[in-house]
Amino acid sequence: MNTREIGRQAEDLVCKLLIKKGYKIICRNWTCYAGEIDIIVQKERLVFIEVKSVGASAYCKPHELFTPKKRKSLLRAIQFYLSKNHLCGVDWRLTLVCLEKGKNEKKFSGIRVFSQPFSF
Repeated sequence: MNTREIGRQAEDLVCKLLIKKGYKIICRNWTCYAGEIDIIVQKERLVFIEVKSVGASAYCKPHELFTPKKRKSLLRAIQFYLSKNHLCGVDWRLTLVCLEKGKNEKKFSGIRVFSQPFSF
């Protein structure tokens, strides 16, 4: 399984979990000049979800893939999304969801959630 397939599978799982928790999926894989937002959901507030996943053979943890460069482009994409959709005053948060594949590569063995994974 390649990294793109693992990423898609991880995003699908995260969406299922969010729906079970009562979130409404607004958009998946929203892209603009600044980058991509993996998942946008709404409950009491707007939540931008960044999903990071790795296979069993990876040499790093998924949260290590959330680099300063990625953070900067994600923030730019969020700001552009808010502006484009006239949501600049809306309460929002960013959540990082990290998943790791188990040794058999069929299921994710671990999931960690970081709300506001960095300061603005």
